[in-house]
Amino acid sequence: KRVLKRTLPVPHPTTETRLLSGMKLLHEPSLEQLSQQISGVHGKVRLSTRLELYSCKMAGADKKLFKQISLEGNPDEYEALSPATMALPSPGSFSASPSSDLALASSVDDSGGLCPACSRKTLYFLKALLNCAFGPDYDFSYTRSHEFSREPSFDWVRQSIQSHLQSAMGDVFAELIPVLWAQVEECIKTQDCDFYSYSPDADCDPFAEDGMLWSFNFFLFNKKLKRILFFHCRAASLSAPYEEEALAMEEDHDQDLFEFDDTLTPRE
Repeated sequence: KRVLKRTLPVPHPTTETRLLSGMKLLHEPSLEQLSQQISGVHGKVRLSTRLELYSCKMAGADKKLFKQISLEGNPDEYEALSPATMALPSPGSFSASPSSDLALASSVDDSGGLCPACSRKTLYFLKALLNCAFGPDYDFSYTRSHEFSREPSFDWVRQSIQSHLQSAMGDVFAELIPVLWAQVEECIKTQDCDFYSYSPDADCDPFAEDGMLWSFNFFLFNKKLKRILFFHCRAASLSAPYEEEALAMEEDHDQDLFEFDDTLTPRE
């Protein structure tokens, strides 16, 4: 599988996998506090949230590794992405991101039409961030470009996030809305951002745990600041095992399998 869970063997490091672990998480107390306020039990669902800021600046070994990757292909070449993750906003509410000129950042699909695209370099950063956020339990180095989407505007992203969280948290989230977007704006300057999302294939979804109701993964990428703000949230039913409980159950199962295998003898 392209996304590896902790129970599967991790392949030997390659140039690309080493590169894709080079992101730096920036300490931002305001975002950490908001993550804590959103996470937890709300009514009949449990939310797990990451609202984090990462630096894309490469130095030393990471920069050399990126140059090695560049020799294997042009990092400025575009790769096709999936369409945006939700229906278009109503006319008049659409405001394009600063470099979202689809005439320039698009590719031709199998039917001959245009589909969203982004550079290989941008894909490196998105996958590296996922590795930094969820590694070493998961490896996103070989995630395919079609599992990412390019969203047309900040309003588009904000509408999706608010729709999910409002349904789960109700009035509690309504009180957080002004503070949330004020802190996001202060950290990433949305007017200078491009917007992406990650929606993994069902067969390798690392967030597809028992009882999961929904999840989202948005990236606000400010190339001028060389920063990405990552907003991840998933909702699970209260009947589903909590993360620590699920991990303990998984380890117990692995141990049971090991002990069972140890008792087997070859058949004559």
